[in-house]
Amino acid sequence: MWLHWLAMRRKVEGEVARSRALLESVPDAIFVVEEQGRVVDVNQAAVGKYGYTRAEMLAMRASDLNVPERLEWVRQTRERIYDRGDFSFESLHVDKLGDVFPVEVNAKVAHIGGRDLEIAVVRDLRQRRKVERRAALLAAIVDSAEDAIVGTDTRGRVLSWNAGAERLYGWTSEDAVGREIGFVLPPEEADRARERLRGVLRNGRSMRYETKRRRRDGREVDVMVTLGLMRDINTGGTLGLSAIVRDLTERNKLISQLRGKVAELQRSNKELEDFAFIASHDLQEPLRKISSYSGLLLEEAGTELGDDAKTYLDAVCRAAMRMSDLVDGLLELSRVTTRGREFERLDLGEVVHDALDSLEVRIRETEASIKVEGLPEITGDRDQMRRLLENLVSNSLKYRHPERRPEIDIRAEESEETVSLVVSDNGTGFEEKHADSIFKPFSRLVGRSDQDGSGIGLAISRKIVTRHGGRLTAHGKPGEGARFRIDLPVNNKAEAS
Repeated sequence: MWLHWLAMRRKVEGEVARSRALLESVPDAIFVVEEQGRVVDVNQAAVGKYGYTRAEMLAMRASDLNVPERLEWVRQTRERIYDRGDFSFESLHVDKLGDVFPVEVNAKVAHIGGRDLEIAVVRDLRQRRKVERRAALLAAIVDSAEDAIVGTDTRGRVLSWNAGAERLYGWTSEDAVGREIGFVLPPEEADRARERLRGVLRNGRSMRYETKRRRRDGREVDVMVTLGLMRDINTGGTLGLSAIVRDLTERNKLISQLRGKVAELQRSNKELEDFAFIASHDLQEPLRKISSYSGLLLEEAGTELGDDAKTYLDAVCRAAMRMSDLVDGLLELSRVTTRGREFERLDLGEVVHDALDSLEVRIRETEASIKVEGLPEITGDRDQMRRLLENLVSNSLKYRHPERRPEIDIRAEESEETVSLVVSDNGTGFEEKHADSIFKPFSRLVGRSDQDGSGIGLAISRKIVTRHGGRLTAHGKPGEGARFRIDLPVNNKAEAS
């Protein structure tokens, strides 16, 4: 008899131990409550979540965990639990520190040891509420987006359809959700669209492409689609695909208008170039005659002419030659963008050498000292870059200081984004307020009687730099010299015309 009793006791103790282990293995708080509301047992998860010791909790009533304004509702709910045997509800609990948090309670009545006990599993809903708020925020953002945003499962069946999709396609969310996405695909796009879907599922990489989509009214619209995977934020598993679809109708309309304007400008530029060429040709002929006949008159009748007449004829010759230079300069200015060559890799050192060769006589006459430091390679039009440097060096020689030998320094400065070419001199210089006006055609800071030239060389220089996607600026100080700075992009993507 005694052995039987001992065996039964050990069996009961084993079941209690297994029950306690099961109770402690559950991550949710578990309360065992008698019918009058007194707590008779809790698991360790309850102790951890509420901040009380086990002894403190066993001295409490279940109602002590609820916020005061919910007490009557909880009392009535507990009565229904004992009537029905089980019940689930949400409430607000308070921990030892006074923090209020939402909970989900799943309660069941069990007959244990000759009495009815309520076993309540209490789940903390704070994390779930946080996820729900985040999901609601994301849903609001998606729904307020101008673009159509569509979610599908891995087979292409629509899971979500925002307001932007309703506006773009004309189908409501109720119309679209649950359908295979093919209803918005033009027949000729269906196979390509499904292949793209399979490609994203296969390699996991998003893709962006332009295509067409079909509206409810049958019209086709040009769109930009960004297709990517939807992943579970916890497991990283694939939930489906998302497509962000942007209507390109207005953009394409603007592009078409812009292309029309570009074509119109190209026609206009061609007409202007043709006019400049014809005007140059027609103007040069009478200018050559004026210069030629004036020179002949001076040679053949020079002894018969008085000093004033000779001065007048000389002035006519020089004016004709200046006018000829102006016509040539205008023609060159008009052709910077229309007659430029394709860009190529250039050694700036070689380009500078070529420019100085063409100015060799002028450099020797002025006894100029020119210092060239190591210059890098760039991308550009060889002839135009040579012309640019020729103009800047010629400008330094032209505006040299009368009391000292010309010194010209040509060097480069490099950064991650730009290559800068700096040409500086010790000439007459200029006031900073004129730093921009000197690049205007025919703008001169000294009178024509002081210096030769057409007054258009710096205008041509700036236009060349602009064509190369760069910027030409000038700085000067009267009596001390001038400095011209050319900033060009490292990866020159300016289009050669």
